[in-house]
Amino acid sequence: MTTKIIKILIGFSVIGVVLICGWFMMNQAPAELTERSVETGSAIDGLQLTIKSDREVYKVGEEIKIELILENISEEEIVVCTVWLPSLNMEFKVTRDGEKIEPIVIIYELAPLKREDYVKLKPGENIIKSFDISKYVPIDKSGNYNIKVSYNNWYNWYYDESEGELGDKISIDAWTGTLTSNSITIEVIDKKRTPSLTLDEAKEIGKRELKRRGYPVEDMRVEADEKNTAWQEFVAKEPSILQRQIVKRLNLEEKNYWAIYYAPKEAYLGGDAWVFVDADNGEIIGVIFGE
Repeated sequence: MTTKIIKILIGFSVIGVVLICGWFMMNQAPAELTERSVETGSAIDGLQLTIKSDREVYKVGEEIKIELILENISEEEIVVCTVWLPSLNMEFKVTRDGEKIEPIVIIYELAPLKREDYVKLKPGENIIKSFDISKYVPIDKSGNYNIKVSYNNWYNWYYDESEGELGDKISIDAWTGTLTSNSITIEVIDKKRTPSLTLDEAKEIGKRELKRRGYPVEDMRVEADEKNTAWQEFVAKEPSILQRQIVKRLNLEEKNYWAIYYAPKEAYLGGDAWVFVDADNGEIIGVIFGE
């Protein structure tokens, strides 16, 4: 594999580096990350590094958000550096179906470290950072990816800027060493994959759903094809605000689905309906009723 090199120029602030490569906060995880049980990484000198993903399944080309949690599990305060830079003092170790994936090499032009680049963690406190791992490792094919993170910090100094200019290099009693996280596995699938459910099977599922809702399905005509053409044409006709809100809530772009249109053979107000069936598991994603 040809190594990709990306050069990132960063201004005279390490905070700028942190904003580009991730963000951190104390004791609060992003609400959108899925809460589920994960194993923890090994502990060294009272620190423990744990990672988790926001989902278990992604499509090729999607953002893959990995959350890193550095926690003080000791009974003493520990000073840690908050500058975490992939391919510098962080390494994403990734395999796809057992085959190692080489990370993208990133060259940084670093600004001098400042005192505020260090925080003091009390017992039980943590730092949480979030990275889109697809920016640092080429995850461009379908498969099962195993992910582990290694964090190697050697920073234990900063530069005094009390007079507005770069001053003396000052040592700080910050933790140095290497931490390895737990490993997690995610599945990456093709955007256009073969449905597990046939269109005819989806039509029958849609019929049962409408019948359950009291629709006279035996007297309704059905429109659907392999490319969801009728649905695409319907969306192009600028549906109502309510319909747009429903479509957004269904989150169809994230799903493999069949869109099936049911309409009475003799038109009457409010008699038609769109039924969306998950093409992988046959579940009803949602229904949009006629106005």
